[in-house]
Amino acid sequence: MSAKSLQASYPIHTNGVSSTQWLKWFIILLLFSLSVAGISYIISMPSLLPIKNIRVQGAFVNITENMLRESVGHLDEGFFSVDVANIKQKVELLPWVAQANIRRVWPDTLLISVAEQTAVAVWNQDGLMNQNGELFQPDKSTFPELLPTYTGPPDTERQVRQLYLLAYALLDENNIKPVMISMDARRSLLMKLDNNIYLILGRERFAERITRFSKLYSKVLAAKAEEIEKIDMRYTNGMAITWRHRTGLQG
Repeated sequence: MSAKSLQASYPIHTNGVSSTQWLKWFIILLLFSLSVAGISYIISMPSLLPIKNIRVQGAFVNITENMLRESVGHLDEGFFSVDVANIKQKVELLPWVAQANIRRVWPDTLLISVAEQTAVAVWNQDGLMNQNGELFQPDKSTFPELLPTYTGPPDTERQVRQLYLLAYALLDENNIKPVMISMDARRSLLMKLDNNIYLILGRERFAERITRFSKLYSKVLAAKAEEIEKIDMRYTNGMAITWRHRTGLQG
């Protein structure tokens, strides 16, 4: 048998992909990318599904629909391209808006849902405080009536509110309420009650002094409340009373 007859031929297998196949997949991916880009461009066009309506939801006292619509301004974007985050930011710049939620409603509507601020006190005469101790500054003409007044140095608003709430709870059994609390630069406290009595409370032992006043009020002072102008509670075991038509009397 010759050497030539001993040679056999076997098929050769490769794991590679031919250049023709690579080109085919490249063209498919390119066309897909162009299609996505084209669709994205088309749906971002303001002329496609423009926003025609603005709906407003919420229970309002100091906010009107007109205020909300004006804060949004003129919309040039379409349904898909409108910037809801930017609109939310604009609406929440309104002082009486606590939180806003902006949502698209198919096919041409923008829905604005708003929670209004709840004012619990006037802060430093020119602002309001909400139930979380946060400040906001609407026009003074919109301030609710009969709110208690808090005053204090910067960054003391939450502390002052907590002291007010503590006093409110401690005085409740005597059916009297604080209507004003003031903290000065030295952190000394002055409080006015709804019977027009002022309490000088100083910088320490706030709860103790309010409690002591409350006990004496029910036993002794309530009957003479109309005659009392102010009471200095900074004494360890007593108080100094200033009468409206008398000289001071220490108790």
